[in-house]
Amino acid sequence: AKDRERFDAQAWALVHYAKLGRGIRSGPRRPLVQFRSLLDDGVAPLRAAETAFEADPAELADRVMEYVGRDRMSWFAVKPPRPSAESTPKLRPLPKTDVLLHLGWLSIELVRADTARGYFEMALRSDAANAEARAGLGASDCIEARWSEAQDQFQRSLAAAPDDPAVQLQAGNCDRARAAASALPAEREEWVRQARAHYRRIGKGDEAFPEALAMLGASYLLPGQDPKLGVAPLEAAARLLPGSLEIELLQARLQAALGSPGLASLQAREVFSRSGSRRLQEEAREFLQSLDSARSASRR
Repeated sequence: AKDRERFDAQAWALVHYAKLGRGIRSGPRRPLVQFRSLLDDGVAPLRAAETAFEADPAELADRVMEYVGRDRMSWFAVKPPRPSAESTPKLRPLPKTDVLLHLGWLSIELVRADTARGYFEMALRSDAANAEARAGLGASDCIEARWSEAQDQFQRSLAAAPDDPAVQLQAGNCDRARAAASALPAEREEWVRQARAHYRRIGKGDEAFPEALAMLGASYLLPGQDPKLGVAPLEAAARLLPGSLEIELLQARLQAALGSPGLASLQAREVFSRSGSRRLQEEAREFLQSLDSARSASRR
């Protein structure tokens, strides 16, 4: 909690300084705009900050602390316009099937297979041809390692909607989970190959699907795979979803696999301190514990 409070305070101070600090550039070259632009171009965060603020980290920290310590800080007030009754959007109820699908995927996220299965079955009763609901049943079976049942559900779902990115993504995730559970290298390789085929069928370029790129990168974390090949898809996913802590944790795991446990630890600690998800915090905690165990073992 203290780390989170410290991070929030430092972030607030830096943004306040970058917006209102004395001598800060204005216009399109103002530091925060340039910093975001450099990140979008793939520049490393530390290098991007040094370029945008024209200072190394220590000097920038001194500037911010000096700014925060002033007796009076710059400020401005913003009075947002109050929308008229005519401009207030009208709420429209979601179709019942959509509600059931949302509840089903939420249950998958919470790893509650039985609950998810119930929602997806109700969705199919409302719409028997719904491919996403069928994929949800496959994802529910996958959680319980019911591989044959999951494969059957995904085959039917893909036959009905071969171009649906959500269906392709879930089919790929199940194949990747099956590969991770396999103890046979040849079998594992085949399931990894199939998982990547699903991820690569999803849109590219302007229609890139960040979740598919992230899972493609994650597939190179499995035993027997080359983690270096996971760098590019994970970086692409992070550019499309720069605030995703799930992707950042995958990048931390990749750094550990590439032999950089220090950087991996920094990234995982940031995920742990910033995440509001208990599941993600637990994953980050377990990963950090594995790094500590590996570090202790190497010292013996």
